[in-house]
Amino acid sequence: MVSPELILNSLILTVTTAVMALVTGFSAAMVHGGLHPFLKKSFNALALLCWLTPPFLYADSWMRLVTESIAGVEPLSIWSCSLVLCFSLWPVAFFLMAPMVQRMDLIEKHTVSGLSGWPLVRWIVLPAMHRAFVGSLMVVAAASWSAFTIPSLFNVKMVSAELWIRFNASLDANSIWMPALVQFAVPAFLLFMAGWWRLAPPWTMRFPVSRQLWRQALGSRLLTALVIPAMTIPCLALWFGFLQLVSGDMSPSLLAAVWKSNREPLLNSLTVGLGSTIAVTLAGIALNRFSLPGRAWILWFIPGICISILLSSALNSNQVIGHYDYGIEMVIAAVIIRLAPLGIFLLATTSRAGRDTSWKSFTRIWPLSPFAMLRWIQWPISRNMVPGVASVLFAMALWETESSIMIHPPGGETAAQRIFGLLHYGHTDQVSGLCLLLVLAGLLFGLLVSTPLAAGGLHRKSRASRRPYIQWIGLAAASMGLLTSGCQPGSTGGQNSIDGNRPTTTAIQSEIFRSVMVIGRRGNGAGLFQKPRSLTTDRDGTIFVSDMTGRIQRFSADGSFERSWQMPELDLGRPKGMAIDHDGHVMVAEPHYGRINHFSRDGTLLLQWGEKGKDGGQLDMPRAIQAMPDGTFLVTEFGGHDRIQWFQDDGTWTGRAVGTMGSQPLQFNRPEGIALRPSGNILIADSNNHRIQELTPQGEFIAAIGTPGSGTGEFSYPFDVKIDSSGLVFVCEFGNSRIQIFSESWEHLETIGELGRDPGQFFNPWSISLDPDGNLVVADAMNHRVQKFIRRSPIVNTVPTPASAPAFEQAFVTNHLHRP
Repeated sequence: MVSPELILNSLILTVTTAVMALVTGFSAAMVHGGLHPFLKKSFNALALLCWLTPPFLYADSWMRLVTESIAGVEPLSIWSCSLVLCFSLWPVAFFLMAPMVQRMDLIEKHTVSGLSGWPLVRWIVLPAMHRAFVGSLMVVAAASWSAFTIPSLFNVKMVSAELWIRFNASLDANSIWMPALVQFAVPAFLLFMAGWWRLAPPWTMRFPVSRQLWRQALGSRLLTALVIPAMTIPCLALWFGFLQLVSGDMSPSLLAAVWKSNREPLLNSLTVGLGSTIAVTLAGIALNRFSLPGRAWILWFIPGICISILLSSALNSNQVIGHYDYGIEMVIAAVIIRLAPLGIFLLATTSRAGRDTSWKSFTRIWPLSPFAMLRWIQWPISRNMVPGVASVLFAMALWETESSIMIHPPGGETAAQRIFGLLHYGHTDQVSGLCLLLVLAGLLFGLLVSTPLAAGGLHRKSRASRRPYIQWIGLAAASMGLLTSGCQPGSTGGQNSIDGNRPTTTAIQSEIFRSVMVIGRRGNGAGLFQKPRSLTTDRDGTIFVSDMTGRIQRFSADGSFERSWQMPELDLGRPKGMAIDHDGHVMVAEPHYGRINHFSRDGTLLLQWGEKGKDGGQLDMPRAIQAMPDGTFLVTEFGGHDRIQWFQDDGTWTGRAVGTMGSQPLQFNRPEGIALRPSGNILIADSNNHRIQELTPQGEFIAAIGTPGSGTGEFSYPFDVKIDSSGLVFVCEFGNSRIQIFSESWEHLETIGELGRDPGQFFNPWSISLDPDGNLVVADAMNHRVQKFIRRSPIVNTVPTPASAPAFEQAFVTNHLHRP
């Protein structure tokens, strides 16, 4: 069932966004009619720019600027979400209403004595354009209801976000059929009420009313009043979308660091963009002979999250796993499904095919093969509009996340997916850099496809007429090259090596480890995982794992499943961060609740402490916890004030905290894993700064190790760090999908793993742990499994044995349980 809260929130967001977009679009359309032709084209370009701007760019700028600059404003609320969503949707209302407003026959105004200004709009303009007015309202409302990216980033509980959360937890498409039906039915009903089949595209309209007559009819007072709502949202959108992006600290060194640490996702984005653009464009050209594509845009309102869930469910079914080792081609397929209705519609309605039907009579007399039809008729008809449509499709493909958010082949993560993940943890300079690189890629693509095609149109009788074909052949070749290079490296069907739920062991080439044990695969049953993000091992070698289903699963040292339990609450988010406390109990951090839980080995909740907030002693998005030798706990946090705090064993704050957000010494950007040297020094995985910081036991800065990149000694999002009793340092890199091993003096010894599905390979590992024998356990998140690397020679365990008497656990429950 769908809770009333989800429906209410979705309705509030939909109505608020639709009203704001409608008022902005209508006011802009009224003002647009009185502008100079050059200013009209400039305003059209501004509207198109706002529509094509990636939504997460708006969200990133809003969360950063409002949090830093406007006191008392809650950046993550349903009202903020509505405003940010309106930045992308007001152009839809504008483009649908502007042609209708300007085609009004104002001769009527001369037959009504003194009728001008608002009375003219009230009694003539609005009744004459009621179809476009209502249609625009319904279309924007449908798009608002279907939105997923911004509501998810703003933590707004909506039906679309709930679909994603529920499917992540259950992996069962049948269990979410009711919210999926609601999510699809509402846009369909709104579009039916809009009479979408009667809404003509803007470029088919004519503009018979001159700007001088339009100004005279509306009057200076009304035009002046309309300028305020017409320009407020567009100017805010431009500011939040681009001006803050280019006015920030986008130094060449930062962009170089972004490229080095996100090279694979950026190349994957180019691959997806080129592949989907070429496929959709060719399909649109080929379908120009039919009348159906002109109505196909209705399918664009199918919620992208529904597409992603259906594809993910199909690809991860028992009939597919082990038989088809899919890669980035499925991400391309998801984006093609998402963009095909819009691309086909744009090409069908902007080409001359719908206005010049003489070619149909020609083909009846001289039938042509499909290739000849494409070469001699459909391509010449569509070629003039191909550059613009292809540029729009490429830009949208670069930002697309909704249709592919659940599809994660090794090596197939796109930059948009990475940005979506990073923005769940607040603004970072990496997000701004990635957005800027994607924007530049979109602009460069538009320039590349427009210049040769324009040259071909100007010199059709010369050799330049061949340039369009050469250009598209080159783009297709580049797409295939990127596709080939971007596919999962080193993957040879690792899923086939999983025998049901039983762990399997494979020998590996390593100086430190002799073999690797693969535990689990994707699923929500016992011993199965959905994106395992945290794990820890106790002094018996038992493995505890948490994943996106909100479960804690316990495995024996040989990888056998033993038992599991559920976290107390899951509404706000899933757990992240695990460790063993001083008494051998399992600690689990809950970032979204701002608290730490202590469980017994059997899952009994023993202690729960922490108060959500940003002040000293409060917890805001805790990420990792570590038991210190002096009996205290060390907790890392992020959320704009990234820091490290010390707590007593009962959760009382010691009064000690170090760190702020930044990139200088003793500043952090999403601090994650914690490790302790035998000397007592503390290592912190400063993940978004792509380095490891070493501190004294008192929290004083010693050194920062690492720079962004994929070379030896370089890091890309180091999410965890651990040290064994012999002093070896293990760094888990989420971005590079590998584990680097260093000596105590930071001499590089070995690199374990690479991107792939096979045993010993990783796909975005999140967490690592070392058992008493020195075996390395890795949460291989996006491969949905745990891997245990077996040491060639077990190291000597120097950690004392914990107390574990049942009487102590009972006393712990009685004296320290704060909240049941």
